[in-house]
Amino acid sequence: EKTYKDLIDEGFEVKAYDTSTLKTESGLILMFFVTVLQKNREVYECQEYQTVDESLQTLDLSFICRKITQPYKIGIGT
Repeated sequence: EKTYKDLIDEGFEVKAYDTSTLKTESGLILMFFVTVLQKNREVYECQEYQTVDESLQTLDLSFICRKITQPYKIGIGT
């Protein structure tokens, strides 16, 4: 429900950032971005997924930020 801007406006700082890019045989480029933001003891992980064509036109975009909480559960649908 929050964006990067919301979190930064609330005083969160970027603590880590990573990106991966995959190119498919059909020419599509899949880009994955993960950012960790922290303020005091609160931590959010934001994930962005983009699909672009060879001209870098965005075809699909997905973005979500999640607050890291206890208990931490690993698995689908958690």
